[in-house]
Amino acid sequence: LDEAAKTAVRVCVDLDFLNFMGEKEVNSIKTQLGYVYASNSKATHPLSVTFASYTEDYEKALRTVESWRNWRGVCFEPRSYVDAFTDTTDGGAGGDVARVRPVSNRTDIVYLTADAEEELGPTLDPTKIYVIGGIVDHNQHKGLCHSRAQRDGVSCARIPIDAAVQARIKGSHIFTVNHVFDMLLGVNGGSSWSAVVEQN
Repeated sequence: LDEAAKTAVRVCVDLDFLNFMGEKEVNSIKTQLGYVYASNSKATHPLSVTFASYTEDYEKALRTVESWRNWRGVCFEPRSYVDAFTDTTDGGAGGDVARVRPVSNRTDIVYLTADAEEELGPTLDPTKIYVIGGIVDHNQHKGLCHSRAQRDGVSCARIPIDAAVQARIKGSHIFTVNHVFDMLLGVNGGSSWSAVVEQN
């Protein structure tokens, strides 16, 4: 996992949504982050994982998760996802440039949102950084991640869901952070989008 953090396809969970969630939702995100780590630690082809906007509030929440300090291959990044992945100097903010591997162009950061017009390609691009919005909102804040991507000047894309699969998952299915991560993990391991969507 430590090697994957430096070389594998990069996935970031944007945790800068505390103002949009209550205690119940934050606890849910905490659980989902645990699932993300568990899936990645068991994967044959793990991803490079960063938790951005990892504040003291999140650290307090994660203290209730046994052994979280020993999560290998995870970069706990205090800065926003944009600052973390575009600052090549580290800026003295406590980030880890070697593990984060910043990019020179913001368009190489791809925020995943169902509201995006463009779909992801059949495989993951190792030059891109895929960002998952770390929020539990039950559609109460529809379009929030898309708006954030536009505000920050980064790219955005949605997970390809074909018509047949869409019918089987009953319309507007809400994917959790760990479900989205597992889909990325599956495609990174060679599965198709249709296969990983149906599995989640």
